[in-house]
Amino acid sequence: MFKTYKFINVVSTTRLMVSNRSINSSGINISGSSSGSHQFSSSNNNTEKDHQNSDNKELRYALMYLGRLSFLGVDYIRDKAKPQFMANSHLTDPKEINICLERTKYVIKEIEALNRLHKYRSLKKSYDHEFQKINDDFLSANIGDSNSNSR
Repeated sequence: MFKTYKFINVVSTTRLMVSNRSINSSGINISGSSSGSHQFSSSNNNTEKDHQNSDNKELRYALMYLGRLSFLGVDYIRDKAKPQFMANSHLTDPKEINICLERTKYVIKEIEALNRLHKYRSLKKSYDHEFQKINDDFLSANIGDSNSNSR
């Protein structure tokens, strides 16, 4: 669906532009005189909710994208993330919502770090024969211990 983070940012920017075009239908009251000068009055709560909702969607898309790239898989990420998003769907306080969004950003950074670590270890296993020997010795020692315990 999405190829890069740049594409995700373009999509969120496009959404923002589309929501700004439909400014009259989004609950913003326009009051003014007939001279053509309009004053906009809107509640900050609605615009903040819209902004948090778009952030929420963008973070969910970023999680799904990382799931496709990672060794964990998109199914694992979706199965772990969806219950968390649904558990916090009742929140209405902007501060609590921002805390949840920051926690999601932290989780995204952790998944990215896990992906980098997994890639580093895979490359090291492929090209560093000494590391491979240590890993093989460790595995054979553990397999030997488990076989002797089962007898």
